[in-house]
Amino acid sequence: MEDFNETASTNRICRTEYSKEVKTILEDILTRILPDTSGFGVEIVHGEKTTIFKVNCSQKSLGHLLGKQGKMIESLRKIVLSMTTKNGFRSIIEIPYYNVQK
Repeated sequence: MEDFNETASTNRICRTEYSKEVKTILEDILTRILPDTSGFGVEIVHGEKTTIFKVNCSQKSLGHLLGKQGKMIESLRKIVLSMTTKNGFRSIIEIPYYNVQK
């Protein structure tokens, strides 16, 4: 049992470090895409099996983040998922929700 726990904690450290690298790459890509980077940021939330990258941006930049028919965010999700899956964990990019008032 001790070997398993040691391996699990080692993987957790590697996962945390690698998540920070992925976050940096994601932030770099998004700063080049979004027209308004004020209030922009990416948070990392580690779950048991999945890491969530929460993207915070202004409502004005949301269209650029989503892209035409959602292709931009879908592509970013595929890239990040392939990067993290290669290192043994799942990931999700979560975007903000803004309630549209009519």
